[in-house]
Amino acid sequence: MKQSQAWPMLTLLLLSLSWTGAALAEATPCRPDATLQLWLQEQAVHWRRQLHSYPGIEEPPAVTICRLAQGVPHSRHGQIWLPPLDQEELYLSLAHEYLHLLFRHHPNSRNEAFIEQLARALILGEPPP
Repeated sequence: MKQSQAWPMLTLLLLSLSWTGAALAEATPCRPDATLQLWLQEQAVHWRRQLHSYPGIEEPPAVTICRLAQGVPHSRHGQIWLPPLDQEELYLSLAHEYLHLLFRHHPNSRNEAFIEQLARALILGEPPP
């Protein structure tokens, strides 16, 4: 097969693998983490007071913290998925994903720099930017 003919096949293969990966992620059962759930509930009360004046902030749906055996932190459908991380990165990732849920209907939700800066300020106890 010529190289120019291989590219469409390779593209289809990569798309197929990404769809399969997304389907597997969706099919992963949630392993709830009660300790992180409680920590987030306690922090969320303080964070919402600090963030109430931000445009686009809204009450998230009920949030469940799920643990992953591996992967990257992410949120979907009111669930925050966290892989094994050191404690500082774990709390930072949890705050980061929670902020995505708080801003879910606002353009700031897709602004990774804004979300990361805000998450770091909340975790470090600094005034939000």
